[in-house]
Amino acid sequence: MTAHTGSPAGGWHIWGMGSTGHGQRHRGIAALAALMAIAAYAGVVGLMTGVPDMGTLVNGRLPLSSPVLGGLALLLIVAMVMTIAVAHDHRRCRPARPALG
Repeated sequence: MTAHTGSPAGGWHIWGMGSTGHGQRHRGIAALAALMAIAAYAGVVGLMTGVPDMGTLVNGRLPLSSPVLGGLALLLIVAMVMTIAVAHDHRRCRPARPALG
């Protein structure tokens, strides 16, 4: 099990990993978060415009059977959260460190 802890210099590190390994892992996780945000925004546009016809079976599983509400939920729950995580990482804010690994 790995744990996050603050170093005496104020930075973050993972037990058992050097700072180089953590930086590479951290950048990889941030890149995946960015990719997830981009895919979620594409999904939001697709759901809200109705361009891909999902059929009644899939639309029936969306909130209130509405693709627009499904797109809004995707926007708020996935796209915005991933965007905020990537923005915090880009600015090197401390709260992003535990969230992104």
